Amino acid sequence: MWYIVGIHPAISRPPTAVVAGHDGKQAQTVQRLKPLDTLRNFMTCLVIYFHIAIVYGGEGEWPYVEAKKTDAILTLFIALCQSFFMAAFFVISGYFSAASLKRVLSRAQRTGQNRACAAWDYFKKRLLRLGLPSVVYTLVFHAMALAFARGERFDWTFYKSYLAEQRAWPGIRGPLWYCATTLVFDAVYALHAALNLPALPVGRFTPPILLFAEPIFSYVWRQAFPLGSAVVALGMSPAYLPQYTLAYFTGVFLSERPQLLFPPHPSKWTSPLPGLALFATYSAFAFRHAPTLALLSDASPLFKRWQWDSAALVYSIWNELGFAALTHLCVRGAQMWSEMFDDPNNSGQGRLARLAFGAYIVHGPLCTLIPYQLRWLALPPIPKTVFVGTLCTVASYIGSALLMQIPGASKVL
Repeated sequence: MWYIVGIHPAISRPPTAVVAGHDGKQAQTVQRLKPLDTLRNFMTCLVIYFHIAIVYGGEGEWPYVEAKKTDAILTLFIALCQSFFMAAFFVISGYFSAASLKRVLSRAQRTGQNRACAAWDYFKKRLLRLGLPSVVYTLVFHAMALAFARGERFDWTFYKSYLAEQRAWPGIRGPLWYCATTLVFDAVYALHAALNLPALPVGRFTPPILLFAEPIFSYVWRQAFPLGSAVVALGMSPAYLPQYTLAYFTGVFLSERPQLLFPPHPSKWTSPLPGLALFATYSAFAFRHAPTLALLSDASPLFKRWQWDSAALVYSIWNELGFAALTHLCVRGAQMWSEMFDDPNNSGQGRLARLAFGAYIVHGPLCTLIPYQLRWLALPPIPKTVFVGTLCTVASYIGSALLMQIPGASKVL
């Protein structure tokens, strides 16, 4: 954990590795992308299981909910995922956005293109890749998800009523809030580049200072923007916005220091174990704290404004520790998986990763249709979550493959 947040001495200087020749550069790029492919696939599958867990008793919001009461284990799973998985997506987004903008500005410098025009060209591409899917999901896929969840036919009558609701409260709907929010971050980052503003002073100890300050800031922030509050235009809850902002710009920071994200040689600095040990120790403390333990069966205190509750403070610290420790674990795990199991002659992992974004887009309606159709299946909440989650994951990747057959879809997906 300490390595990825910045205490390692190498963080105060940019990477010095020199790659000789095109082949070496290509090999280095492929080596770096393999763990990211693994990570994207894992995180996409986790999102699907996360939403299915809500269907069967986990605390959260989803168009279709079957459970009549909250399940403590599924709620704990939801809380663990919520602590890091969307923030991990923002780390990946910041990493790729920074690398892409750097290439665009470098090409503009070689060709003599105006810096502001280059930044605008970059943002237009992001608008196509993130904005278009957000709008299509809102206008089509989310309407389908609501129809499936309500057991109604997805016909023109239903769609007209959906459009009336949309006109009353216009904004992005469903899981594509992530794309819309990333687009806002990209816009801010592109504007910063277009104006050629100086980079923020980031030293060796800046990331850990931010990491330790962020739980307190999030706790205070959620007094005004508790869980359940919404930015309707983006379709997102601002409760976790401080974490997402920190995660995105951590990705930007790491894009200039890729040896921190995927270190070439393991050491005590790269191990996720210290962070996990700290997170586990704090979790043991949190679960001995009766008001915090009660959140697993009743999370309502987290949904109230200006409730200076000790359980909410304990949760804020726990949530941000989970972000650091579990994100680091997933990154290191993806790197180790790629090193041990990836066959250089097998491009299957890359093909699956290419389908991951499409699977994320189509999983919304599928994760309402399939559970609704299987509502007759009598299984305990946890086995049913595993079974239905697996079906939805497979169906989402198949749906993504079908989407890729649409002419022009590959330019977006």
